[in-house]
Amino acid sequence: MDGTVFERIRSDKEPLYLQVKTKIQELISKGEDLVGRTLPPENVIASQLGVSRTTVREALRMLEEEGIVARKQGLGTFILQGGSFIESGLEELRSITEIIRKLGMKAGTEGIRVGEQPAGSEVARKLQVAEGEEVITIERVRTADGERVVYSYDVIPRRFLSGRDITLEIPKLEAGLFTFLESECRLKITHAVSYISATTADDNIVSRLHARPGEPLLVLDQVHFGMNRQPVLYSKDYFRTEKFTFYVIRRRR
Repeated sequence: MDGTVFERIRSDKEPLYLQVKTKIQELISKGEDLVGRTLPPENVIASQLGVSRTTVREALRMLEEEGIVARKQGLGTFILQGGSFIESGLEELRSITEIIRKLGMKAGTEGIRVGEQPAGSEVARKLQVAEGEEVITIERVRTADGERVVYSYDVIPRRFLSGRDITLEIPKLEAGLFTFLESECRLKITHAVSYISATTADDNIVSRLHARPGEPLLVLDQVHFGMNRQPVLYSKDYFRTEKFTFYVIRRRR
């Protein structure tokens, strides 16, 4: 790889070594036939990104642990895996659309289904509404560069969309649910309580994601809260583990 291949890192809340790691993954995912080739030297990467060599080494160490690259003394850093892979930290609340776009990939939505139904006991408890209160359900498949990677099931109390025909809002929903809630419903999501679990693809997921029967999936079960600490959205997202991974930065006290 010759010439300038990285753009300088801009200010971001995320630690520098994770930003460097993301930049390298972006380079690998966008290239063709890169497996077996070497990355630019550490000092070149550091210079182009505007970071220290220590930061670059930490990013490469993490990539090596994940089996994406291999470092050989005196020879360089070799690329072992190509293709796209989406990685995100859980410390900061971002929509799936934002996560995909942040990695330089095109985010898309397919197969939106919307409906209305009375809240069951679990949904009522999550959203702190009365059992039987009307809620709106939204099912979507999220894509990254055209590939199906996430199946999303979202529930919103009907009262937040009073007077709206949700079926007419589908084009706006395709731009992202967070964007729709904030711009159209004036619901600013401030934080979420998230639970992570594992499952396998059932018939519905197989059909929607084109996944293999029994394929392992990561489930993110979340209640999103607004400015007044009131639940405004309950979501359940099923991520293909072949394409998505999440990490958490843990600090010792």
